Amino acid sequence: MPGTLRHRIPVVVLLAGMLLPAGPAARAQSPDPDFPVTNGEVRAMLAVGDTLYLGGSFDRVGPGTGSLVRVDPTTASRLPGLPAVIGTVHVMKPAPEGGWYIGGQFSHVGGVARSGLAYIQPNGTVGAWN
Repeated sequence: MPGTLRHRIPVVVLLAGMLLPAGPAARAQSPDPDFPVTNGEVRAMLAVGDTLYLGGSFDRVGPGTGSLVRVDPTTASRLPGLPAVIGTVHVMKPAPEGGWYIGGQFSHVGGVARSGLAYIQPNGTVGAWN
């Protein structure tokens, strides 16, 4: 009985869904470089008043650095001035013109889209080479 109401309802619902206005467009989000991160998984959270408690397999919470960090060889402290890498850096090579090239599995360097390869200029900024 193809002409029955039962067979027409799915088609009507499908067409109605296609005619309804779409919701608002999603906006791109940028990570907050000052937002604290953990060095392992967060497995539990509990909010009590204005305090958030975290539990999991981590032993440090601090500012996110990305996957590329400059370190003082004497003090082992992190030095500022490098762009944050979103992803994994597998290799770094000095560039003949100064600075260095990085390669790996990353999507952004210093907020600039880079698909696994990037040039870091001697001043620590992302170069135009892509």
